[in-house]
Amino acid sequence: MSTPDQKRQAAAIFTAASEGKVIEHCDAFRKWQAVDVFQHSASYVSNYSHLFRIAPDPIAPGHNPAGLTVSQVGEGCRLLSFEFLSSHVVKPEERKHFEFYATHSATGWLNLCHQSHYTYGHPNAEVSFDKSMTWRTLLSVEALAALDKPAWRLPDPPAGKRWHREGEWKEKYLPVGYRPFLLGEKTQDGDERYDGEDEWSVWHLGSSTIDSEFQALFRTTRPLPVFNPRDLPGFRPLLPSEQPHRLDFTEADLPEGYRPLLLMEHRQKGDQYWDSISSAWLECMTCFNPARDNHNKLRTRRPLPTTPRTRPWSKPEDVPGPVCWLRYDGRPEIHQIIGIQPSGVKARYDWNWGDLKQMEYSLDRKTWFPCQTEEK
Repeated sequence: MSTPDQKRQAAAIFTAASEGKVIEHCDAFRKWQAVDVFQHSASYVSNYSHLFRIAPDPIAPGHNPAGLTVSQVGEGCRLLSFEFLSSHVVKPEERKHFEFYATHSATGWLNLCHQSHYTYGHPNAEVSFDKSMTWRTLLSVEALAALDKPAWRLPDPPAGKRWHREGEWKEKYLPVGYRPFLLGEKTQDGDERYDGEDEWSVWHLGSSTIDSEFQALFRTTRPLPVFNPRDLPGFRPLLPSEQPHRLDFTEADLPEGYRPLLLMEHRQKGDQYWDSISSAWLECMTCFNPARDNHNKLRTRRPLPTTPRTRPWSKPEDVPGPVCWLRYDGRPEIHQIIGIQPSGVKARYDWNWGDLKQMEYSLDRKTWFPCQTEEK
């Protein structure tokens, strides 16, 4: 039969268990294990009260110079690690997540957000943790790791280019596969315009240049524009018979409004040439011989020469070579010309000059042109 002291001890154990405290039982191997005390009868606990105890409050893990127990840290809270305290700098908007242990506080904890002395009187200052203190947080391990994630930033634009309204983009505005517009880029149907309140609409109004800070944000899934000196803004595309006098012009060489001189085009006063000694573009003061491929780079603001009149192929000398491929307009099948006749060409089939009016030709199987030649 249990004694009064055993009964009091058993009552204390049941009371603690009902309050949510952990109760431990000493087993046959003299090891204390957590148990559900309500699985035992009151008489058993009373008679063997020496085998039950309220689990001691363990020291909380983490950086804990104050030696606090788990219950002192508080439900749902955990201490910060020494590694995190050493490496992380607290931004102003993060202060609300961190508290330090202070014996003079009524709750035992003070929020960093309200401690102006700790931030040296600067409300927007970034501060480091004082590692002589004990710090706690409600944030999860994953949330803490996210704080150390580098801030999102726009990728760098191509050399010599700028993004349109580059300071106003947010990570959520650019899902995978999207990019912002370049300053001065033209819209195409299917691009998207920002309408505010995280809403985007599909653009269906054709080509419009986006070059003003007052225009809406635009995004697209199209690849970045590829520099093509044969098709520059403000100038007509070059004909197959035309080419820049040099093939090494870069986008930096040709800002908007400039084009390279064509091969054998006469330079004129006011055109510019690249001077390698001064590493600068200098103005041509007089007229010279036609531009050739071994001359310094030459550029101009003048319009291209008037487009010559063209006509369909009608005789053997109209066919370029030495190697030429044919295809019907836009179709994938291509055919190499293996012979030329007075009436047309010979490839996989024999085509007369009339058939070729519906076809395109290429000298490299990449760039295709109508089967036409300049009218002499």
